[in-house]
Amino acid sequence: MKKAIKLLTLLLFVSIQTTYAQIEEMREKMQDQITELEDGKLTLRFINAVDGNAVADATIKIDELGDFTTDRQGRVLFEVPEDGTYSLGFSKEGFISVNLKF
Repeated sequence: MKKAIKLLTLLLFVSIQTTYAQIEEMREKMQDQITELEDGKLTLRFINAVDGNAVADATIKIDELGDFTTDRQGRVLFEVPEDGTYSLGFSKEGFISVNLKF
């Protein structure tokens, strides 16, 4: 009986944590959309693939748009660019540097 109660408590805790994470993710997406509408800026977020935490203080280089540093939430904001293909570079000590086109 005690094992069942412990298991039920653990499952409830995991369920609450999952729900909180989902709510936080939705809040962040809404915040980004509001910023885009109100300020006319696009948002990119950089998240650690291993633990899901935001990657702060990373260097982001976007061709023709400039160099940016991610904030505490792993975000960079920039003006809406003209349609086209852009190169993006990501670098931070302890992470794999990446260059890609989008």
